[in-house]
Amino acid sequence: MMSNKRLEILSGFTLLEVLLAVTLGLVLMLGVVQMFAMVGNFVTGSQGLMELDQKIRSAQIMLQNDLVRYTAKMTVPADLNSGAGYFRIDENSSTAVTTSQDTRLSEFYSNLSGIVGDNDDVLTFTIHDLDSPFIGRNGNTVVNSSDAEVKWFVYKNANNVFALYRSINVLDPTGAPSNAVTGNIKHASLSDLAFTPGAGGSGRGRGGAANETNYRVSVSTADANSIANAELILDNIIIFDVKVWDPEKQEYVDLGKGTTFSAARGSTFDTGSQFKYAPTNLTTATETGADTNKVVNAPNPANFSLPNSKMAGITLQGIQIRVRTFDPTSGIIRDFTVEQEFVSH
Repeated sequence: MMSNKRLEILSGFTLLEVLLAVTLGLVLMLGVVQMFAMVGNFVTGSQGLMELDQKIRSAQIMLQNDLVRYTAKMTVPADLNSGAGYFRIDENSSTAVTTSQDTRLSEFYSNLSGIVGDNDDVLTFTIHDLDSPFIGRNGNTVVNSSDAEVKWFVYKNANNVFALYRSINVLDPTGAPSNAVTGNIKHASLSDLAFTPGAGGSGRGRGGAANETNYRVSVSTADANSIANAELILDNIIIFDVKVWDPEKQEYVDLGKGTTFSAARGSTFDTGSQFKYAPTNLTTATETGADTNKVVNAPNPANFSLPNSKMAGITLQGIQIRVRTFDPTSGIIRDFTVEQEFVSH
């Protein structure tokens, strides 16, 4: 009996063995928890990148769809009686956001050269679509139109994040003649928007220069309300670069560079701002507006001076838009490029 009791005592665990087993168990559990955390972070990161990729694909398709529906004739000066709308590119626009870059990337990259770039270009043009009319609302009035004007630009929002926006104004030629925008309805037609009075491009179509910020969405950081009717397309933008095809260099260049689009040509291409008015006291039956900012709906070439645009005599054959964004959690960069060739139509 003493032998059996001694065997029972000897078959138990010592305190040291118990502590060692508990320690090993805790280490094993900690490893399992860390593994699940890593898997969870990987899944979360993968989902974030998948959502980002989906947004990028949607943005690319939307931009491409807008470009293929352009209406303007791309030879400068445009035929002011064509009623074909307009196409405008602003390189390093003074109305765009500040040119400073997103500093969050420095957390992932010590050298941002080649990663960040031009993000203050602005693209504005008229589009036409008979198959899928554009829909807008002015109060309780819903407007369907096959014509609209669209604008792509970058804006630094309240959170100091550079974001890509798209604003669209549905053109309603049946409304009272006005250059102002109510909601996203503009009482104008493509014919109204075919030219700009004055050399500087202010006051396009019906109305005067006072409505310029209504027709062309202001993207001043001091005017956050200006993007109230704009659609957020992509966050965390580090490049939004619009380039034009230079036929002599046979490559895409920024406005003001290249050969055809040299520095002497300026930093704005606008099919609707090639003419300036002759004497300010000019009076015709078709003239509206103040003497210093006239709008001639049926312009007589004899009433205009020679084309004074720096882009006069140039045909825009194609453009390239490059968009680059990043995931702020991982620092992973995504980008896409859209190209559009322009032909007579």
